[in-house]
Amino acid sequence: MAQNNIHSMESFIDSLLEDHHTTLDNISEHNIELNKTISEMREELSQPPTNSLSSDTTDTVFTIATKIGTRYVNFIRELYYTLITVGIPPEEISTTISTVLNTICPAINTDSLKLPKKAVRNT
Repeated sequence: MAQNNIHSMESFIDSLLEDHHTTLDNISEHNIELNKTISEMREELSQPPTNSLSSDTTDTVFTIATKIGTRYVNFIRELYYTLITVGIPPEEISTTISTVLNTICPAINTDSLKLPKKAVRNT
């Protein structure tokens, strides 16, 4: 009887050890995956953004075409209507756009921008 108890305990301990080894293996695999993900994220963060507008010198000036003939280009019209929708009064839109552009990229020349000062017709 004592021999059966010892054998049962050994089997139980072996089963526990096997479970712990499996758990440790799973944790190790998960750790490897996490380290890989962290490495990929570090690599991605070390790269400069691909969709940014920047300048290394203060001598560079960017200009943006806002009108073709007498008509505002589509992105200006869409921006204008979006700002109206969120409650920006028409008389403040040109100042708002200039301020945002200067804040994002001071190299953009906003002094010469032709921006809407009143309602833009839907033509």
